[in-house]
Amino acid sequence: MAVQNEVLVKTDVRHEVSRRRILHGAALTTGAAGFAIAAGGTGSFLNPALAGAQDATPATAAGSGTLIEGFTRPIGLLAPIVDADRQTLFLFDTLVAVDPATLQPIPNLAESWTISEDGLTYIFTLASGVTFHDGEPFDSADVKFTFDLLLNEATASAYFSLFSGRVATVEATDASTIVVTLTAPSPTFLNDLSSYSIGILPEHLLADVAPEAVAASEFATTKPVGTGPFKLGEFRAGEALILEANPDYFRGAPKLEGYVLKVLGDTTVAYQQLKTGEVDVAPIAADFFEDAQAQENFTPVVIDTFGISFLSFNQDATTGSAALQDIAVRQAIFLAIDRQLIIDRILSGLGKVAVGSQPPASFAAQPDAITAETLAYDPAKAMALLDAAGWVVGDDGTRAKDGVKLSFSALANAASKTNEGIVLAIQEFLLEVGIELTPAFEADAYWDKLLGKQFQIALVAYTFAPDPDQSLAWSSTSPYNPNGYSNPEVDALLTRGLAATDIDERKGIYLEIENILLTDLPAAVLIFDQRVTGVNNRIQNYVPTAVGYYWAIHHDAPTWAVAE
Repeated sequence: MAVQNEVLVKTDVRHEVSRRRILHGAALTTGAAGFAIAAGGTGSFLNPALAGAQDATPATAAGSGTLIEGFTRPIGLLAPIVDADRQTLFLFDTLVAVDPATLQPIPNLAESWTISEDGLTYIFTLASGVTFHDGEPFDSADVKFTFDLLLNEATASAYFSLFSGRVATVEATDASTIVVTLTAPSPTFLNDLSSYSIGILPEHLLADVAPEAVAASEFATTKPVGTGPFKLGEFRAGEALILEANPDYFRGAPKLEGYVLKVLGDTTVAYQQLKTGEVDVAPIAADFFEDAQAQENFTPVVIDTFGISFLSFNQDATTGSAALQDIAVRQAIFLAIDRQLIIDRILSGLGKVAVGSQPPASFAAQPDAITAETLAYDPAKAMALLDAAGWVVGDDGTRAKDGVKLSFSALANAASKTNEGIVLAIQEFLLEVGIELTPAFEADAYWDKLLGKQFQIALVAYTFAPDPDQSLAWSSTSPYNPNGYSNPEVDALLTRGLAATDIDERKGIYLEIENILLTDLPAAVLIFDQRVTGVNNRIQNYVPTAVGYYWAIHHDAPTWAVAE
């Protein structure tokens, strides 16, 4: 949902619906085997930090107090499938959720499931006693209807391509059982249902709406009805989404009376309102982190994420730079950048120097097991590499070879001042070793130029779903691979990683990929992103996590409370 950005994400992948979710996750290919799970009930699957916070007995009345989240983006449509973001998560439930501690799927609308030995067939047993906000009962027909809508190209869902190639059939065999058959095993399938917020829609309200008309329907724009812990109170376009507790929620009535998603102009406004108490929760940009640590009414929570920030080297034969075909040049660029200094001076200490490509939040992160050279900051070694490769320093301080200067342009997204600071810092680092770098800041044209490979070097940030698959960035067939990188061995490993049945086996595969990437160096993974979320001290049980993309996960919303 991925996937959620102001601290370190240099390229806001959620600026439009078709990209914001695709670039949140890397489930662009399918694998070749599955694993069997028989999940238990919902009670034992809460965030461990909230253990015991939720009464297992459904309450008959809503709680008290209202939590106000400060949101720095416009609120889109109010129905999943045609749109899905923070605004839909509390109105609509998904079949499964993701446990932030284990990154494994946990029950939600599906109280349990089994997977066939060949990894193709998923049999979901649905939770009982679930009703929509209008009182109508939820059953398997609603799940089938939702999948049918998702898989109908006429619906124009941004998530169509992520699921259409994987799902062969969806059958409601009885009121409480849904059977999904895949075209090939895909161990990320369950998590993707949560990561891409595939909330279940009510057939009784949308059956007569043509798929192509759902996005413009009254349901999706002003009158959403889901099964979630909150229901619509009022939607003030451009201002706020005001939700009321659902006292009949099947996992227990929320401890809050209401939840408000308040639209704020930018991170500066969000931070000021966090300080004044006008909002209870808000992202904190790096510029405000130092000040935030001195505040007493809220706590700045630092979160490791699934985000990576990297320099993409365009090695495309027609649009890239010939000099970047030289591995010594790419290695020298990486070695010349003092990443810790960027983190300390530009990002206020938020971020970690990347070792490999798997961020710390990933279950596949194994930095100590990487055997390839990790190319830590070493400008002397960078200069030695360039000398040996025949790049000679000229009178102007810039290296050249065969009459060609070692000079590049650097594409970056102009949407953030942080981008400017990072690129200017890299410009200075490279100048010290004789490489000329000219910043090229773009706003609206950034994504078109990046994905169209109309650049030489680019500063990029991707936030992945809670799975170590990074096909998004490294697969030769991914439209979101900006590097022009194609390695059959990496492609084969990515496919194996999505087919593996065992977590340890997957970890070994992704470690092998990291070693190859560090050897081939299609990109220099600079920093593992960290975010900061401010949480007012009056709010209880709200735990921001990487799975929540710096928010607390919506699965835990019934446990959130306001201290009296």
